[in-house]
Amino acid sequence: MINAPMIFSIAAAFKAHVKAESLLRWRHKSDILQPLLFFVLVLSLFPIAINAPSQELARLAPGILWVIVLLASLFSAEHLFRDDLGDGSLSAQLLSVQPLSVYVVAKLSVHVAFVVVPLALASPIMALMLHMPGSGVPVLILSVLIGGVSLSMIAAFGAALTVSVHQRSMLLALITLPLYVPVLIFASSAIQSNIDGTFPTMQLLILMSFALLSAALLPWAISAALKLSVENK
Repeated sequence: MINAPMIFSIAAAFKAHVKAESLLRWRHKSDILQPLLFFVLVLSLFPIAINAPSQELARLAPGILWVIVLLASLFSAEHLFRDDLGDGSLSAQLLSVQPLSVYVVAKLSVHVAFVVVPLALASPIMALMLHMPGSGVPVLILSVLIGGVSLSMIAAFGAALTVSVHQRSMLLALITLPLYVPVLIFASSAIQSNIDGTFPTMQLLILMSFALLSAALLPWAISAALKLSVENK
């Protein structure tokens, strides 16, 4: 049974992890800017590569935007646990009296705040580059915020499984990309439905279900994967 002192101890540990991780992110601002730069640079190439009329770009915009959000999330999560493994802090967390899941949830919370939220805020500007109708922008932002939670959790799970593996990028993509497909389908469908004049209640509820299920289950799976990776290092 969890008593009150233990709850306060876990809350204090979570707060300390969030503070430390946030300070680390601020000190390494490139970690914040890289996903955004990737988002902008890749998206800016689509109009050039496709060379299609604005109407055609607008039709493809929801899918294009979400594929790039997916890749940016995958790209940013690759180093999520690697530095902690290298400097020994991950091994120290395994020896801590606090559950490893507290550390994992804190890391993921900061990751969502520093990666998913900026991507969501930047997405309207990117939508304009693809001539997407303004009616789809609110759902675009909402879908990135909700779906980004699932993407971050899935990417973190893949990063935990491959944290001690050399040349992990391809393995990480192979593990996580199939799990991304349902989020990609319902998120892009939600944007398109709103553009067509139908509010995507069903799609957003499904995305929310994915996010809640990921938040409930994956931190435990990530913790187990990290323990396995460190033990087999």
